[in-house]
Amino acid sequence: MSKKKTKTKSNKLKKKNQKDAIKKTPSLILSMKKTKASKPKKKTQKASTNKTVVAILSIIFIITGSVFAFINVFVKSNNLIAISIFVFWFIGLALAFNSQKSSIKWNRTVGMVGVGIMALSFLVFLVYNQVIANSEGATNLRNCKYNLLRLAGAIKEYKSDNSEHCPQNLKILSEQGYLDKYFEGVLKCPLNENHYSFEISGWEATHFTIRCPNEPIKHVGRLDPKDEITTELYYSSRLEKIVEETKPKIP
Repeated sequence: MSKKKTKTKSNKLKKKNQKDAIKKTPSLILSMKKTKASKPKKKTQKASTNKTVVAILSIIFIITGSVFAFINVFVKSNNLIAISIFVFWFIGLALAFNSQKSSIKWNRTVGMVGVGIMALSFLVFLVYNQVIANSEGATNLRNCKYNLLRLAGAIKEYKSDNSEHCPQNLKILSEQGYLDKYFEGVLKCPLNENHYSFEISGWEATHFTIRCPNEPIKHVGRLDPKDEITTELYYSSRLEKIVEETKPKIP
């Protein structure tokens, strides 16, 4: 009898433990779900922080590229600056597009602001660079013409002092002081820094031609600096004027 009683007691305890375990199971499942759910939150917080950093970096890279772009306007033919512009803008644009994957609106907005800054800077850079190039080209053309006229005036002074004989070259004008009242670079084209050529047909020649080298870079056109180039630029004593021949730019 005692053995049967102990068996029934043990069976009752087992059943009770099983019931308690069943009751506890939902709470365990819920707690496990909570812990699982809490882990992605940490990940999303890290991801949002990373996207914020990416968005801010995109702004920094794009603004840096824009600064280099405007520096390039004033520094001629600097390949290092041109490469820097491309690199900074490319990285900034890539980061800006990457920030659009963020679930936070602020990060996406910062990225789009960066893209807007780059687009505006690029547009202003193109327009401003074209304006500067055209105005600089027109200035060089004008100064070149002034040089031709100054040299022609100096040659006429030399002729009046030397029985109407022309000098054999332009260096004689400088050596004998006929160019002292002009600046030192009057013998060179302001665009190419090459010397002007002087053409006469012998010692007894009465007429002369002073020709702009116009190479390797050609002057812009007189009427349309944007779409024309000057093919010939010289002073003719026979015509007593500067002759300029232009043609449309080849696209």
